[in-house]
Amino acid sequence: MRSRTPLLQFLVASVSSSSSFAAGITSHAHPRPHQALAFVTHSLAWGSFRAISSSITLASASSVGDLPTALNEGGKGGTCRSFSGVPLHSDSNSNNMVDPSKGSDAAVSSWRQRITLLTQKEAQAIDEELMGTPGFTVDQLMELAGLSVASAIHDFLAQPTRSASILILCGPGNNGGDGLVAARHLYHFGYRPVVVYPKRPARPLFTNLVKQCEDLGIHVGGDMPEDIEANFDCVVDALFGFGTAGPLRAPFGEMMQVLSKLTTPIVSVDIPSGWDVEAGDLYGTGFTPDALVSLTAPKKCAALFRGRHYLGGRFVPPGLQHQYGLDALPAYPGTCQCVEIEGWDEEGGDEGDKDRDGRGREDPKDRESTSRGRPSASPASALTPASTPEFVVVWITAPDAKEASALAERLVESDLAACVNIVPRVDSVYKWEGKVERNGEVLLMAKTRASLVPELSAFVTKHHSYDVPETIAAGIVGGGPEYLKWVRESTREPADGRDTG
Repeated sequence: MRSRTPLLQFLVASVSSSSSFAAGITSHAHPRPHQALAFVTHSLAWGSFRAISSSITLASASSVGDLPTALNEGGKGGTCRSFSGVPLHSDSNSNNMVDPSKGSDAAVSSWRQRITLLTQKEAQAIDEELMGTPGFTVDQLMELAGLSVASAIHDFLAQPTRSASILILCGPGNNGGDGLVAARHLYHFGYRPVVVYPKRPARPLFTNLVKQCEDLGIHVGGDMPEDIEANFDCVVDALFGFGTAGPLRAPFGEMMQVLSKLTTPIVSVDIPSGWDVEAGDLYGTGFTPDALVSLTAPKKCAALFRGRHYLGGRFVPPGLQHQYGLDALPAYPGTCQCVEIEGWDEEGGDEGDKDRDGRGREDPKDRESTSRGRPSASPASALTPASTPEFVVVWITAPDAKEASALAERLVESDLAACVNIVPRVDSVYKWEGKVERNGEVLLMAKTRASLVPELSAFVTKHHSYDVPETIAAGIVGGGPEYLKWVRESTREPADGRDTG
């Protein structure tokens, strides 16, 4: 065993004898030194030593496994609060958060003006930038997202004994992957998760996530259990995220019908499944969850949600946050993996009820088309399904027929496109590095789902010889029903924008 470093010796000494550390402890028995040390090493593992110096409430833990419970007995489920929708500010070099809004009566009524609500395209663009090369892998983002979901569920339930049974419904894309990761963490938190996973992608990422759950004894099945209200304390909707367009198909449509009738508390991941990313319950599902965990940033449909609202996905770098106007989002205090945006279930005043473009400017187009009332079974917007097409044609150019043919085959084999037409010769005039160029190229026209465009674009970038390959998508507003059905059946399920294939 390695000898103790000066830092570790300091921690042991501080935890064993410091009166300032003991002052934050509740009426529970004083923790033994090795138990307190376990807490410190647990905190260090989460990458925040500075958080130890802040006010800490700690109950006695009989084992390292009890530490999460002990940490949360002093407060409401280990709550990470954003103080009524106004962001917690921090300096660039510290995790010590300052709350500038305590006691502010205007905080709740002004949340809509302060917080950016992302469109579908913006959410997809952020994920593409996060997964640029170099950047995050989809596995990393999914692990962090799932952990934040599990943390939010624990706070939402506020169960000190952690014996609650939780039903987790997972879809075929990355939203479902977030649910599988959350199930694993909830098990380690002490809950009893059960997973319903009707369509499992045959890809290593998802296969591994299922095995990780099954190795813990978590049941992963394909059918909805009977008598959910009698057997479960909470339901997690991790079916579909912001990559989905159009009404849900079987078996997910039927699952949503069940959810819409439950009185059991429901927590949705990123957006309520069945909702349009921007327009809310456009397709009349009648489903409204009790809590929402927005990942990265709230989407536009969150403006129509009233309930407990959490922010998760602690991985957006400051530069990207500023680029997309996310500076007003609440900061994550200490080691918290989620933060609740309080006041989201409030109606607010006249000023708070104005539609905004997410950056403090009133958007007349939104005001005309989007209701800001409580979600209901009626459409939340004047948008129609045709305004958010399910299918697109993607134009891609290649330098020669050989590369074009290879790329077309890869796209079809990967289920990213149902069909790719190859036009043997087009003349392209463009400017590159300040010089006007003219070249002959080969044009590819790929028919696919609109929700697969981010994956397809990333796939083309990875396998193309150009530094900046062309991928331009145009919506298909109509077509033969049987042909469009074939396009749907010949392409993979949406992967919520974070899957680059």
